[in-house]
Amino acid sequence: MLERIVKIKKPVQKALLDLEIGININDDELTHILIIVKTLDPLKLAVEVLCRRDANFISAEATIKFLLEEIQIILLPFTKLEFLKQLKNGLFSKAIVMLQS
Repeated sequence: MLERIVKIKKPVQKALLDLEIGININDDELTHILIIVKTLDPLKLAVEVLCRRDANFISAEATIKFLLEEIQIILLPFTKLEFLKQLKNGLFSKAIVMLQS
């Protein structure tokens, strides 16, 4: 659903204005939606790999490392956004603890 909103963001914004619903999506909110959509793609791939029958600890560790690298690449252009700093710090600290144990 969010993916569709990103693809047709201009018509969605125009429709919301035309209908005078009182809901307006600004550029910051669209940026947040775009970040969520881009982050969910590698997460989906990681979940599929981790849920396979032949998954083991080695493949799980490689998958998690891949996921963290991909998320870092995706979030790099958006590092100035405050909520991403908090998300990144929390996500990576939990992943590091998990990989060390």
